[in-house]
Amino acid sequence: MTRPRTGMTLSELLIVVVVVGILAAVAIPSYTKAIERSYRRQAQDLLLTIYDGERVYFFSENEYKGGLRDASPSSDWRAIFTDNPNFGGIPVTFKVDAFGPPATFLATAMRNGSGATMSITEQRDWCGVPGNNDPSNCPGWPP
Repeated sequence: MTRPRTGMTLSELLIVVVVVGILAAVAIPSYTKAIERSYRRQAQDLLLTIYDGERVYFFSENEYKGGLRDASPSSDWRAIFTDNPNFGGIPVTFKVDAFGPPATFLATAMRNGSGATMSITEQRDWCGVPGNNDPSNCPGWPP
């Protein structure tokens, strides 16, 4: 009398390993791309929040609030009605510089690691290009 076979053969195990490897090869780059897109969109949203806060600050103080960095205290960031975005969970560093006269500002988001940047000005120009109202046109940061 023969015993019934239990378990898997080596060839069946190899087929499973190959299928899992193919699935991982497709899924991991897609996941990484989705994460980068979410960082970009969060950076855009935070830059628009900074833009709105700077405009409100300008209307009350007749100047823009500059000198905001990642190490700036939260009270400095609250002057433009936002919390310090550098304390968030995304690997992006934000800074705001004010210039003048005439009064202008530049808010910049820089992706930690890759160095890709995105910025907005008082004219709502994205990435330093006059008339660019579309942040997806910023070079260097994948859309």
